[in-house]
Amino acid sequence: MVDVVAVSVSIAVWYLTSFGTLLLNKYLMGYLYVQPNTLAAVQMVSTAIYGALKTLKLGDLTRLAREARSLLVAQKNGVRKAVTDPESPDTSDHLDGLGNKGRRWRRSLIQMGFVGMMRFSTVVLGLVSLKYVAASFTETIKASAPFFTVIVAYLMLGERTGLSVMASLIPVAGGLVLVSSTELSFNIVGFGAAVLTNIIECVQNVFSKRLLASEYTASQLQFYTSLTALVMQAPIFLVTHEPGASHSHHHEIAHVGLNGNRTLGAVTASREEVIEGSWTDSLPDRNLLFLLWIDGVLYHVQSVIAYVVMSYLSPVTVSVVNTLKRALIICISVQVFGNQVTPLTQLGTFICLCGVLCYNWAKQQGAKS
Repeated sequence: MVDVVAVSVSIAVWYLTSFGTLLLNKYLMGYLYVQPNTLAAVQMVSTAIYGALKTLKLGDLTRLAREARSLLVAQKNGVRKAVTDPESPDTSDHLDGLGNKGRRWRRSLIQMGFVGMMRFSTVVLGLVSLKYVAASFTETIKASAPFFTVIVAYLMLGERTGLSVMASLIPVAGGLVLVSSTELSFNIVGFGAAVLTNIIECVQNVFSKRLLASEYTASQLQFYTSLTALVMQAPIFLVTHEPGASHSHHHEIAHVGLNGNRTLGAVTASREEVIEGSWTDSLPDRNLLFLLWIDGVLYHVQSVIAYVVMSYLSPVTVSVVNTLKRALIICISVQVFGNQVTPLTQLGTFICLCGVLCYNWAKQQGAKS
């Protein structure tokens, strides 16, 4: 009974946080004109901070600082001793130990840096797609991930796919083509960003599984990759940030007033207006900061709860739950944002989602046999 309640609550939280993150992302970029790189930075900062609180305790931070300090001192003493007595066995063993630790650190940094770069890319590209096309279209493209997974697995790992799995990809690809050709909000930038998100996520999953199988837990991998992604993003954010010109965008609309002016609190501004001033003048107000904070919290909870759901359910069940989640997100986004959807687009979305379910069922049957 406890497991049933825990699973039900976990799935409900996963659905709610996914809906909340998607809708808030679309609102922040479509109505408050927050740029994708800014929103990605907020999400990465949130994940890094909350992940640090969960992964690293105060005692762990003290221990890491003590180990780093002792490593530097030991390295300095080892080098000095190697100069005075290079043939000493203790010196040789000591330097070998330092070399092994250094190699492990470098290997970990390279691994985390590579996965962090891919994670940062998927977050930004996903937000770019959400900015240029309808949320329902973005989610449909994301649902077609199995089609790209098979291609990436073959190119990277030489993994051959069975006939039943290949057959299940036909409705996935066919549904995606039908949706893309009939989508009223189709934009090549948004479509390309969503497709690239799928491809990079497939590569990221391959490397993440290898790291999880070796020496890292899911929470550690999430924290360290978010941290490295944030470090990589900082220079890009500083270069692309426009102090003066972004002021009017940050202070745009939270609702539409009775007179038709879009306002946020007591501030009223047109989209074309550019307010010159210092960098501090372009800082967002408290209402926008609150929304950004909520967005970061929802993004982190969504990422963590996904691992919890995976720990309770089988891969096929998770796939069914995830596909149902995407279907609900598509329906809700159409209702909330009032996107115009043609009957052929609806049919293509349905075919694509059914193909995803068939793919996961065929994949599971192949694994059993």
